[in-house]
Order: sequence, then C-alpha cells, then structure tokens
Amino acid sequence: MEYEEIELIKQSEKSVVQLVREKGGEQFFVRKILKGYQPIYLLLQICAHPSLPKL
Repeated sequence: MEYEEIELIKQSEKSVVQLVREKGGEQFFVRKILKGYQPIYLLLQICAHPSLPKL
C-alpha cells in the first residue's frame, strides 16, 4: 500500500512517527519508521497475533 503523510507526530534520533492516510482512502494510520538496526522488531514481524501491531 502507498501512504501519504498527513502530519509529523514525533521525531527523534531513533525513530519518526507520522500520521498517514492510504492514498485514495479515508482510513488513517500511525506509522513509525525506525532508524538503525532493531532486532526485536525483526522477531515481531514473524509473530502473528491479534493483539500485536502489524510491522
């Protein structure tokens, strides 16, 4: 999916948090972009559980 940035929520040396919307859609999402190597997120990507966010 492609997203358009609506607003920058927070920016730090480790990450960027944005409010985004799917292009052509009306649903909003919060996107977090991590900078650098984050091994825990690699593990979470393979964990499928309804209480965990999609990475």
